[in-house]
Amino acid sequence: RRKLLLVDDKEVNRQLLAEVLTPLGFIIAEAENGQVALNQLPTFQPDLMITDIVMPELDGWAMTRQIRQCPEYQELTIIASSASVAESDQGESIAVGCNDFLPKPVQVEQLLARLQKYLQLDWVYAAESETSSEVNAARRTQLVMPPAAELTQLYHYARIGDIEGIEQEAGKIEQRDSRYREFSQRVLELAGQFNDQAILELIASVREEAE
Repeated sequence: RRKLLLVDDKEVNRQLLAEVLTPLGFIIAEAENGQVALNQLPTFQPDLMITDIVMPELDGWAMTRQIRQCPEYQELTIIASSASVAESDQGESIAVGCNDFLPKPVQVEQLLARLQKYLQLDWVYAAESETSSEVNAARRTQLVMPPAAELTQLYHYARIGDIEGIEQEAGKIEQRDSRYREFSQRVLELAGQFNDQAILELIASVREEAE
């Protein structure tokens, strides 16, 4: 099992990543700043690090510089992550020794692509027949489906793999009309399985029926 070290001074950011990665079989360790991460390296020996840039005590760039001074960590993959999308920040991240840059809020699709690239992974997705069965199940149970026009934002989040966005939008749909509660719960269930493809098919079925 691959080991990932998540470095961020905000616990909620670490938790969001851990909630995505733990079900995929990764062993996760967390650190609230660069110094704590450095202390964990010898014992945890991660295969990959995802680090925030701005942190107290020791920031992500300073931490990366120190790591790259150690011969035993020259091949360790380090991905910087920040809400700043300025080219200067991305360029500086690479200059100090990071392998890549991941914008915040982290999109699941982008995260998995980075892990696939640097850890040489092959993702196994549910077969099309399985995801289609979710749509058929929805029709069999006759869920009260929201109008297609109300699903635009949900569809957008599902396309980019934004699980947090999907969950928030599903909650809003339920709040707009309690009749959509079962539909929203179905979406939340699929989001919990990171099955954005099934959510896309569910929304597509609503659009087809509306046409």
